[in-house]
Amino acid sequence: MRLALLALAGLVVAAAPPRVELKVGDIVSDIGFKAYDGKEYKLSDFRANAEKKTEGQVVVVYFQSEACPFQIDPEVIKKVVEPWNDGKEGVKVLTFFSDKKDTEKRIEAYIGKHKLPYTCVWDEEKKLRDHFGAKKVNTTYVLDKTGKLVYWGGFAEMKNTKEMTKPTVAEAVKAAKEGTAAPKSGGKFAG
Repeated sequence: MRLALLALAGLVVAAAPPRVELKVGDIVSDIGFKAYDGKEYKLSDFRANAEKKTEGQVVVVYFQSEACPFQIDPEVIKKVVEPWNDGKEGVKVLTFFSDKKDTEKRIEAYIGKHKLPYTCVWDEEKKLRDHFGAKKVNTTYVLDKTGKLVYWGGFAEMKNTKEMTKPTVAEAVKAAKEGTAAPKSGGKFAG
């Protein structure tokens, strides 16, 4: 009986999809999700599409946690993304809450308390985390208008959770919009 249970447990583990290992230059495959604004989205919604005559948007995907003591202060994040919030800059900011300590109620309270101006998603089943291969909080991905990954790493270089020394994600967005090389990706960062 014990051997059968171990074999069954092995099948369950083997059936779990592996995390993706995205590399700069990869096109990030499409995935859908529902945000706290009540809307359903897909990554492809933000991509350039000749058939639909859409230009596309640069997409910033930021993994955070309401419960993480190392998360970047939300006021720092809001200050960095503020120029993009009106939609005129062609940038869409998506924040995915994927930490095991995050709950729907806690995230809702956090969004309300900090008046987060960007699209927030509770990744309860960790599908988005696994889709991107995010291994920790503060992991940030920037996709160009075609869905190509141009940057992954930290949101910003920080002195501590409240003091930013370099807005890395802003540099990556600028590079994605201009078609130039983004800052070095995949560096060490807190989270």
